[in-house]
Amino acid sequence: MDSQNPENTGQTPDGWPTEQQPQYTQPPPQWAPVPPQPPAGNQPGNGLAVGSLVCGIIAIIAIIVPLVGLILGIVGIVLAANARKQGFVGGLATGGLVCSIIGTAGNALSTCICIPIACAAIAAASDPFGANFWGMW
Repeated sequence: MDSQNPENTGQTPDGWPTEQQPQYTQPPPQWAPVPPQPPAGNQPGNGLAVGSLVCGIIAIIAIIVPLVGLILGIVGIVLAANARKQGFVGGLATGGLVCSIIGTAGNALSTCICIPIACAAIAAASDPFGANFWGMW
């Protein structure tokens, strides 16, 4: 027996028995691996979907500027529809469409409210004392 080589004797140099390490095996996978997805930038219509989302968000913010937001909302709806026609699959086009519809509706309502107020303000400014309004002159 060789006292310098503990593997041959089954004991350590102190005389204690060596323990074998248990062999662990990799468990088999429980599901099939997911195939790799193409990068998001290569999907057809991705740029249109991003543009639609940007226009929709700006249209919602621009409700206080009625005509600008109305135009951006309509552009966002058209971009979202074109992205879907090109086969874009994802929530970006849907989010852009929803934001654009909300922005367009809000801006249409804002425009309907602001135009009569603006006309009344212009009429009041052109006749500050209301003489023509009351029919006195």
